[in-house]
Amino acid sequence: MNQHQGIKPLRKSCKVGIINQFNQVSSLAQAAFEVKLRENRVRHPAGQFDQAGRWYPADGEEQVCCAGIRSPSRSWRHSLMIHCRAVNHVAKLFWVTPQNLRREKRRQKLIEQQIPVPIEVRLNPISAALTATIRNSKGYDQ
Repeated sequence: MNQHQGIKPLRKSCKVGIINQFNQVSSLAQAAFEVKLRENRVRHPAGQFDQAGRWYPADGEEQVCCAGIRSPSRSWRHSLMIHCRAVNHVAKLFWVTPQNLRREKRRQKLIEQQIPVPIEVRLNPISAALTATIRNSKGYDQ
């Protein structure tokens, strides 16, 4: 027992579970923010252009999902760049599921519009705290 009677310390397995859950939610919030930046063309996927103007992703940017996209040609120069801005690709980068990423993206959009977030959209209190932190860091008025 702790010095406070009746309060038991968390088991090590519980602590690890909470940390893993926090890391997963944190990466989900980061992934949703990254998708928004890429869709608005504020941030760009890592890659380079060749002399013909075709864009190819960098080694760290390229994922398994990129193999199914047509290779850039002179007619379709940005086919891989467009794919690297998509939710499915960013989900692979951050090791989250596309479904959870879309859900988090919708949740952040509702918060930015200052619309009350329905209970079924809320993931958990940790995610809400992270989103509040992101909002405060972006200069939103409370």
